[in-house]
Amino acid sequence: CIRDRDYCLFLYILIYSTKNMSVINREVKKATSDKLARPDSSLNSTLCDFVNKHPDKSELVANAIKDRILENSTKVQMLALFLLDTLMKK
Repeated sequence: CIRDRDYCLFLYILIYSTKNMSVINREVKKATSDKLARPDSSLNSTLCDFVNKHPDKSELVANAIKDRILENSTKVQMLALFLLDTLMKK
């Protein structure tokens, strides 16, 4: 499955990259993009899976979400809150 291969690549980059924060920011920005018509459950699930497997990186994800909540766009803010809610439930 292509999604599984992409997911494994995503995890590999996050774990072994020296730029973890920029990669996490990019993925959070994808999940909270103002171009999305509605929350993307696959992106949100990928981030949830990542946080569950790597709890030491959860603070980086939380900071990236916080930055998106502080954006001026209400759409971005709502998607960030939805992502945060999804992370809290999973």
